Amino acid sequence: MARSAVARTKRPAAAGHDHQLQLRTWLRLMASTNSALNLLRRGLRNEFGVTLPVFDMLVQIQRPPLGPTMGELSSRLMVTKGHVTDLAERLEAKGLIARRSNSNDARLQHVYLTQTGESLLARVVPVHRAWIAELMAEMDPASLAQLYELLGAFRASALAAENRETGAAVVTAPQHSDRHRQK
Repeated sequence: MARSAVARTKRPAAAGHDHQLQLRTWLRLMASTNSALNLLRRGLRNEFGVTLPVFDMLVQIQRPPLGPTMGELSSRLMVTKGHVTDLAERLEAKGLIARRSNSNDARLQHVYLTQTGESLLARVVPVHRAWIAELMAEMDPASLAQLYELLGAFRASALAAENRETGAAVVTAPQHSDRHRQK
């Protein structure tokens, strides 16, 4: 049986890094993420009868460019094409999306929201935004901006670790801090 990527990594922590702080930070990040996701999942299920994966897929279908292919959705959602296909079949059966073959290549299917899907998102998105605002209501703008920057640095570090593991060229996370800050 192959060892996991973590088990194969025998790289010592950089000098001066506090292993306990790294672990506590990781656990706090996971606990915070789980708390937020649980709140969002519960709200979506109770108020709209949809799951978080359904909401995520509908939002990605709505995002420009319109009519993403199944492969593009897989990349946007960071899940397998099989998962996207299963979810698309269920959403199509509920009348929320429609799949259309590409006129130049019948192997490609483009996905569009139906009027029912658009109507659902029109109701869900503002409530979802309010939930996100509520999750962050106790944070002042400076702390929120700092968290955004720190999470960007963490993402870049995680991508670098993944690239070291896979032997891929190092790709850093794009920095969009100025675009997302309120002036």
